[in-house]
Amino acid sequence: MVRRKTMARSIEDVFMVLTANSVEEIVRRGGVAYWIADAQRVGGCRYVIAARNRNDRHEEPGGEEEHGAAFFIGEIGKGIYTRDEPGYERRIIVGVTRFARVDIPGVWAPRGSNPVRYGSMSELPVELDSLRWVPWPRARAVRGLVKVIEL
Repeated sequence: MVRRKTMARSIEDVFMVLTANSVEEIVRRGGVAYWIADAQRVGGCRYVIAARNRNDRHEEPGGEEEHGAAFFIGEIGKGIYTRDEPGYERRIIVGVTRFARVDIPGVWAPRGSNPVRYGSMSELPVELDSLRWVPWPRARAVRGLVKVIEL
């Protein structure tokens, strides 16, 4: 009899996006926005990581990091939102309670064209204990957001 070795599946606790947005733009929008993703699945994650997209055809990169480098790590916790206007019905905004600016090269490895991924923090070269966490700014409420999931 041949025994098949089974691999334990890692826990998906990270929602990762490839974006040209700056940290300031992420804050202005009220979170990491506007992504076509399963709100329930994203709501089950603990962190959101933004990796630099230097190849965006529509926007200039909002930072100096190399393509694929993580530049923002947020702890998910405010909720998952959408915009209350046509064209945004399927696009979510991920609210965070705190965040850290980072520059970690090579976090976004090329594979396919989808700018969103799920993964495990344990598989990434990130030392959470060494990050300088900043509380999410208490800015004025962003108009037009509708909460899809309460966290």
